[in-house]
Amino acid sequence: MNIVVLDKLHFSEENLERLRTIGNVTVHDDHPDTETAITRLADADIAIIGWTTLRRSNLDRLPRLKYISLALTGFDIIDVEAARERGILVTNVPEYSRQSVAEYTFALALSAIRHLRDLDAQVRAGNAISPAENLLGHELYRKTLGVLGVGSIGSWVARIGQGFGMQVIGHSRTHKDVPGVENVSLDDILRRSDVLVLTLSVNPSSTGLLTRQRLALMKRGASLINIASNQLIDEQAVADMLDSGHLGSAAFEDITHSGFDEGAVGSQSPLLHARNVVLSPQAGWFTVEAHDRLLDLTVENVELYAAGTPRNVV
Repeated sequence: MNIVVLDKLHFSEENLERLRTIGNVTVHDDHPDTETAITRLADADIAIIGWTTLRRSNLDRLPRLKYISLALTGFDIIDVEAARERGILVTNVPEYSRQSVAEYTFALALSAIRHLRDLDAQVRAGNAISPAENLLGHELYRKTLGVLGVGSIGSWVARIGQGFGMQVIGHSRTHKDVPGVENVSLDDILRRSDVLVLTLSVNPSSTGLLTRQRLALMKRGASLINIASNQLIDEQAVADMLDSGHLGSAAFEDITHSGFDEGAVGSQSPLLHARNVVLSPQAGWFTVEAHDRLLDLTVENVELYAAGTPRNVV
């Protein structure tokens, strides 16, 4: 079989040797445009993809392709329905970054709640810091952590929150029993949370879920930490609540599908100009451990496909 690593993924030599036991391997180390990608995959039986989007019209031009191994958890870069119609199997790598993302959630939360961005700026400006600077933060101990979306990552966030001595409540579209997490309604998690973490996936039922009216249920001074997509929320409402003091702080880890897109940073999203908000690219998985785990599991998916026992089929 011909195996093509389509875009930049930094496989180790050990990873590549494992792939070479399956077939002929061609590695590309960049981010191709669509036409280049189609040319590269013209003779491929297996494509390993981390970044490049392939839509129905692109897949129609790849009659030899039989399997796509995605080196990521999400799979929206591939038209999965079109792939299925063409008999192309698609797999992903779920949960490889669960620990890294859950830890990063608290890095964001503490950065926002303890005003680290402003404290850093004060130090760099050579200013003395005192409580009068209105930079007093809050402890997490004995606060209520709300996890909206108690799935793989959400349950890990809950576990870390318990380690901080927080009371943890959760809400999911489908009821999840997680040790130490009290299941509550959507309205209750909004009303009761001192720190609300969003870990929901994007689907028709979650898109636009947190409207201005729902966000208004949050207690005054609460913190909103979004490690999911901004498609879940009303950005303007969050910015207004931060500026009015209704929300004490906020942090956002996934800036895709929002006013940040397409070079819009600095102009479109109201969050850019709101008070006490920490903004990050989708970097929660940026650890050595998660990166190595991702590539190892991607290769393992290919090995299992070649053995006739595919896993993680989307």
